[in-house]
Amino acid sequence: MARHGQKKRTPGRGGRTNGNGRRPANGAAVILARRRRARQRHPMTNALLRIAAALALTLALLTFVGAGVAAAAGYLGWSALTADLPSPDRFEALEFQTTKIYDRNWVLLSEVTDPATGWRTAISYEELMDHIRQQQNDPNKPHRAWIIDATIAAEDQTFWTNPGVEPRAILRSLIFNLSGESTSGASTITQQLVRMLYPETIGTERTYRRKIREAIMAIRFTQRYSKQEILMMYLNNVYYGNRAYGIDAAAQAYFNKFAWELTLAEASMLAGLPQAPSVYDPTKNFELAKARQRYVLDRMVELGMITRAEADQAFAEPLYPQSREGRYNKAPHFVNFVLDYLETKYGPAAVYRGGLMVRTTLDLSAQQAAEEIVKRRVQQLAPYRVDNGALVAMLPWSGEIIAMVGSADFYDDTIDGQFNVTTAERQPGSAIKPITYLTAFEKAGWYPGTIVFDYAKVWNIPGFGRYEPKNATGQHFGAITVREALANSLNIPALQA
Repeated sequence: MARHGQKKRTPGRGGRTNGNGRRPANGAAVILARRRRARQRHPMTNALLRIAAALALTLALLTFVGAGVAAAAGYLGWSALTADLPSPDRFEALEFQTTKIYDRNWVLLSEVTDPATGWRTAISYEELMDHIRQQQNDPNKPHRAWIIDATIAAEDQTFWTNPGVEPRAILRSLIFNLSGESTSGASTITQQLVRMLYPETIGTERTYRRKIREAIMAIRFTQRYSKQEILMMYLNNVYYGNRAYGIDAAAQAYFNKFAWELTLAEASMLAGLPQAPSVYDPTKNFELAKARQRYVLDRMVELGMITRAEADQAFAEPLYPQSREGRYNKAPHFVNFVLDYLETKYGPAAVYRGGLMVRTTLDLSAQQAAEEIVKRRVQQLAPYRVDNGALVAMLPWSGEIIAMVGSADFYDDTIDGQFNVTTAERQPGSAIKPITYLTAFEKAGWYPGTIVFDYAKVWNIPGFGRYEPKNATGQHFGAITVREALANSLNIPALQA
């Protein structure tokens, strides 16, 4: 029963009410109701939301596809850059080496090079350091491999620690190139070596593609070889000017000594040459070479390799670099005689590029005496119109040649001085007759009183034809002894012997 003043409550449709005539709603119903109201009140907002969702999905798909395309493009680009790069195990190193010809006492007579190349003698890191250690007891010999320190100071200060490239130097070079300024020095020793060993594959054009390929090969080289091996490959192949390839050839070319004998002054000068060999050629542009030497010494001081006092002392040391051309050309007729033999036996490639070390039978002291004898004798006979002479000295018990003078002067064109009279095929004339008769004494039992016949005779020689010799006087003496025939230099009796 309702109280006075209160309205009678009517149950809501569908069941119980909550006291205000409304049906209670659960959480899902509320959410649905809100969505219905949102669709009814904001149709534009709903459309924008749908568009935004579609755009987000599209962007995600494009990002995914773009990443795939970028990865594929990167792979293809990398493949294009590296597809034809060779293995570090296979490279086009300089294979020629200088052939050296010595006398019997290992005195150097001559060096033989291919005219298209030059001088080169390869040495190993172990060989270089072994010689340095052997010199440590001699205060007059260098105790450090100065050429190694000087080369690193001049070309690649981070050589021992870098991975084959120097990122900071590359970045600096890139910045300069983008700004339109030119620069150099971004190449490490390993990168320079790669350019030398792969001239066709890497090339020398100034492009980013070439630089990237060069860097890749330099890194691969560093992974494959030790730093000592890379350094010696560089030192054995780099060009120092004046047809000298490699540091040992350069040391001998300019200072007439081996690489391990170089002083700090000499090494610092040579280390500066590879950047521009013709510009810094110390035999032609000594002042420029000295300026470059000062740069190398200063870099060595900055790197803590030497003190300032040592640098100043080295710079002040007198140096007398000289050209190697013609320095080793002793006994030229004999050397050419040996070369002819070597070419016949081993072929030109082995002789001019094989780095042979040939010890001969010649004695240089005997050779020099023989040359002086021939020269003096020709001068004595000059009033009798004698202008040339030759001499061969041999050990009779072995046949070894100890001296060979092919002409009075190898360099005199008026007497055809380069023609070797001692090996030329010449008509011996009557000088052969004593040998002919001696052979008859030994083989046929002849003796000086043996009777021979001097009369006109014709010989039919197979392959030659009719031969009818005559004496110089045109006369014939009939039956005579060998003694008389030789004394009168008769031709017909000699032919019977």
